[in-house]
Amino acid sequence: MTNIIACLATFLHLAGFFIITDGQPYSFLPPLDPNVPQPKILNDGQVFRAQVGDTLLLPCSVRDLGPMILLWKKGTRVLTAGDMMVRRDDRIDLKGTDLQINSVDVEDGGNYSCEIEADAEYPVVITHTLEVLLPPQLKLDLTDSKIVVRADTTVALKCKATGNPPPKMDWRKRNDRLPGNAQITDQGMTLTMSHVSRHHSGLYECEANNGVGKAVRAEISLQVLYDPEVSAERSVVHGGLGEQADLSCLVYADPEPEVIWYRDTMRLDPNGKRYMESRGSRHTLIIRKVEREDLANYSCYANNQLGRDRAYITLRGNPNTPVFNSQVLSKSQTSYTISWITESYAPIEEYKLLYRKIPSSTSSSTGLDQDRRRSKDTSSASSSLQMARSHGGNPLMVPSSPSSSFSSSSSSSSSSFSSPSSPLSASSNTGVIGTHEVTHAWHNLRLPPREMIPGGPKNNLYQEAYSLGPLLPDSSYEAKVSAKNRFGWSQTSETFQFYTQGKGTSPHQNFVKKPEIQDLGLSSSAAVDSIHSGASSSSSSSASASSLFSSRHVVLGSRILPLPLGSLGGFQAVFCQMITLLTVISFK
Repeated sequence: MTNIIACLATFLHLAGFFIITDGQPYSFLPPLDPNVPQPKILNDGQVFRAQVGDTLLLPCSVRDLGPMILLWKKGTRVLTAGDMMVRRDDRIDLKGTDLQINSVDVEDGGNYSCEIEADAEYPVVITHTLEVLLPPQLKLDLTDSKIVVRADTTVALKCKATGNPPPKMDWRKRNDRLPGNAQITDQGMTLTMSHVSRHHSGLYECEANNGVGKAVRAEISLQVLYDPEVSAERSVVHGGLGEQADLSCLVYADPEPEVIWYRDTMRLDPNGKRYMESRGSRHTLIIRKVEREDLANYSCYANNQLGRDRAYITLRGNPNTPVFNSQVLSKSQTSYTISWITESYAPIEEYKLLYRKIPSSTSSSTGLDQDRRRSKDTSSASSSLQMARSHGGNPLMVPSSPSSSFSSSSSSSSSSFSSPSSPLSASSNTGVIGTHEVTHAWHNLRLPPREMIPGGPKNNLYQEAYSLGPLLPDSSYEAKVSAKNRFGWSQTSETFQFYTQGKGTSPHQNFVKKPEIQDLGLSSSAAVDSIHSGASSSSSSSASASSLFSSRHVVLGSRILPLPLGSLGGFQAVFCQMITLLTVISFK
């Protein structure tokens, strides 16, 4: 009877049954014998992580186990008792007192306890935790893989991901950045965008990664429906008679739009003179050979079920906007060689060059007054300039007395006219250097054209270069230029800034220098002379000399002089130039 009671007590203790007396659990086992060493587990509980299919060993090293029974449990379920396998699972095995799990599965995750039913009032136990690592998986419904919305609405793209540990989500747009208004929420599983436009259309990719296995990706296609958006590739196209002209516009729309070309109000259809082509969003009207009637206003019109739009293009024969190509820093203190290039199908007839000294923000009125007082003590050198045209029709800048006005005369008429926009015509906002008074007003020069660049693209490029002077040393200037042909004036170029060298010599050396011939490098067959001198010249002699040769121009001091250039080469050309210069220059 006593043995039966002892077995029953052991069973109840193994099953975890206790009687609570006076707030303490009461064991059914006999009292502890202090002379018997108690068993001890040498390991501490740990957290183990394993992937599906791995083999895992859970340690439980024991000292002084004696006749006691060691149990392995998962949760409250007994797996082993001593050497006996309680749970029938071929994947579970005992390695001494350690528990081995083969081919770990998802269901194996949980808490595992190594417990010894000792003589002590409480069992000796440690607990290991097994986390089964799962690679990420994405769940995407077919309805979520392709989304179509109207423009200016809000859309949410969703990717549901699972895995252990929970995967980190990442979103990107194929071949582009995510839109600026994109917001990622719901632990990275939702991408929300508001006020969508055509720029939001495209393929979006969500990626889930938790470091287990490979990252997984899914694609979502977003299509935004919107009305046409039309823009001209170039609002003004420069063409030449007999040349091909391409007029292009960019059309964006979804659904696909119908694109129609108009000249003024007349709808254009393909014929022998013109045809239309489209490549992606670029639609082009091609005129094979431009005629005078083709120089007109055109429009590119697009419409679909959601709306319509139009862009305008003007086909002109005017020159294209000139572009400056000279160096920013002058090689001289008192002059600057400025050059530009112009595209024009029709021959250039005239240029309008404007330049001025940029007002210095650090200049004071006191300094200017002192300079003006110093200039009154100097000789009667010219403090204003007069603009006239030489006998050959070339612009000529000559010094005059302070009371002279700016005038210009042509070769076919002796009449003159005032030119308020001529250089130094403004009487305000001026400064003085040496014996020269300088204005910050725009200097307006009307210049004849030069030759076309040999071998230029389609032989329609014009290169120009002129030497400007006298200028102030160590100063900033700005210039802009426009060109004219038989069809009218071009647009004015962007403002170009250039600078003169700093002061390295005396004011007298700056403005009175020995005449020299300077090759501006315009072409291999012609040289342009740049001469810086404060001496006066005879306009009649200049006109006579310039009529002997085809002319080139240079700003001499405050004058633009025609220099002789012909088919002579080498020494003869230089000799003739020197003879001409000696006839037009007299030195004080």
